Amino acid sequence: MRQCLAFTHDDHSTGTPPPRRGKRRWPWVLLLLLACLLAACSKPPRDDQRVGMQRQDDSGDTEKETTAADDRQPPSATPIPPTAGDGPVSKSTPPPHQQQQQQQEQRTVQKLRMVKLFFATDRTWTGSEEQPKWFGPEWNDRKLTYGTCTVSIPPKHEAGEVEKPSIFKLELKEDPEKHVVVHQPMRLEEAKYFAAIREAVTERSQKEITVFIHGFNNTFDEAASRLGVLAFDMDFNGVPVLYSWSSQGGGWGTAAYARDEEVVELTVDLLAQFLGKLADEGRAAGATRINVIAHSMGNRALVGALNILARDYPGKMVLDEVVMAAPDVKKIGFVDGVWPKLRTPAKRYTLYASDDDKALMASYKVHTFSRIGQGGANLLLIEGLDTVDATGCDFSMLGLNHSYFGSPQVVEDLKELLSKSLTPAARKLREKKRELLLYWLLPEIKP
Repeated sequence: MRQCLAFTHDDHSTGTPPPRRGKRRWPWVLLLLLACLLAACSKPPRDDQRVGMQRQDDSGDTEKETTAADDRQPPSATPIPPTAGDGPVSKSTPPPHQQQQQQQEQRTVQKLRMVKLFFATDRTWTGSEEQPKWFGPEWNDRKLTYGTCTVSIPPKHEAGEVEKPSIFKLELKEDPEKHVVVHQPMRLEEAKYFAAIREAVTERSQKEITVFIHGFNNTFDEAASRLGVLAFDMDFNGVPVLYSWSSQGGGWGTAAYARDEEVVELTVDLLAQFLGKLADEGRAAGATRINVIAHSMGNRALVGALNILARDYPGKMVLDEVVMAAPDVKKIGFVDGVWPKLRTPAKRYTLYASDDDKALMASYKVHTFSRIGQGGANLLLIEGLDTVDATGCDFSMLGLNHSYFGSPQVVEDLKELLSKSLTPAARKLREKKRELLLYWLLPEIKP
């Protein structure tokens, strides 16, 4: 109102006679006054537009989904995850165009599936509210940051795909209707974090916790996106947890690779402490299984952490299923030196390897030692390790065939393994034998 009145006042305060066409301005002034009046008198959003939408999933559990406006709230130490609670109530009535935008966001949210993740990371919090720059690649010097975030899955999601903007499609920013989007993390104090974990275990129909440890060249956003998709594709209704170490992300050069090799070793002690406490807290809350999936270079941190758990929990099984997917770990010395120490802390180990993995081929050339995630003649066969040959499972165009653990074949096998603890034979994998040792092939793809 004030802007409209000021405009008419300024028009007559110059002391000069109005121009001849001044009479024609009054209709426009009246229209502006009417627009201001409508904006001032417009009704606030309804409560059902302001609060999170309820979603009933297939298991019967009710979860809440939030609007995009809720996800843009600034970081807070208050232990309220983005998927719970009401959205912010504005003190002033938003203008009509903002109301229309909020309504559009609500319609978008109704089409999406929101996956809630817990996370622990040794990355440094940047303080930025700009997505996805919440956590950088800098190591947080022996300190973990805890919290929750949500990952939205687009309506037309294809199993195994992490849909992100593509320059080939002239897509410059994320669109929740087309892409997997990580919404702003909410940091929690350690005590409140594990209290929230315990509460989540009691509420979920699957009394399981599955931890995902990402590999080389991953940002926090990329790792959270991958876990969100994996949990969605597996129909996982337990508690998914992301452990994100301070990988550089953003490049495949030898300098970035060498840098990540150094940094991944720094997280070993933190990861061991986290897995030990998570297992204790989870089982106290009634979790029947504590599982871990590590990918690529993340297996180096996992192997080191398992050695510490074997020392700190002598003779005790801390974890249930441990999955080593495309592990970038040197094969030499693993069988005789490393493997015997790993047998105690976990109930069962499963290795997914592939002869198509170009990233591990490159690692082999750099180190001159084969990696335990390679297939073919280098396929690792050890007593007590379920080795699954996943060669041919990654169909990505011009890809490195290194993220095949997200393919529909492997995801289906992971679902049977993690949720039911089935053996390879019970999962209907095809048995093969080499030098009296068994390994397994995934079911053939039916045309």
